[in-house]
Amino acid sequence: MNLSKQSLNVRLNGLVLLILLFMGALLTALSAWSAVRMANRLTKHTVNMKLAGDIRAMGEYVHARLGTLRLEGGQLVDAEGQAVAGRNEMVDQISEDLGVVATIFTRDGQDFTRISTSIRQADGKRAVGTRLGTASAAYQPVMQRTLFLGEAMILGAPYATAYQPILDEAREVIGILFLGIPQREI
Repeated sequence: MNLSKQSLNVRLNGLVLLILLFMGALLTALSAWSAVRMANRLTKHTVNMKLAGDIRAMGEYVHARLGTLRLEGGQLVDAEGQAVAGRNEMVDQISEDLGVVATIFTRDGQDFTRISTSIRQADGKRAVGTRLGTASAAYQPVMQRTLFLGEAMILGAPYATAYQPILDEAREVIGILFLGIPQREI
């Protein structure tokens, strides 16, 4: 009888130990999952704060260098009437200073076309001439004259992005300032 009591105690202790190990593993897994989730939210928030500040800086930089932009004859032009298209030294400098990729889009009918960019295609050429697309998540906010912060696919790669509409004196959307950070760098 003493031996069977001992056997029962060993079994109960083993069962309690297994339950404690399982609960410990479960709590550890939940804690790790929660920590990763919190870190991801914090990272996203920090990146969005950086992009929001950087897009404001880009707007000031563009205004200081080009003045008030306007759409003239289907082209985005600076205060002197010079076309912005192809003037990549400015987006290159913004990219270097802020550690992002930068683009200026012009309004092209109901869509927007890249006219100046630091983004390069696989062949090394600048991605000028590519379109935003009306299906882009940024399209509706931009058309409503608001900043868009979010994720976007740029030439097949995911980016954290900021799209700021460029408004003319009549408050019509005539272009977009864009900044992005490749997700692989985040």
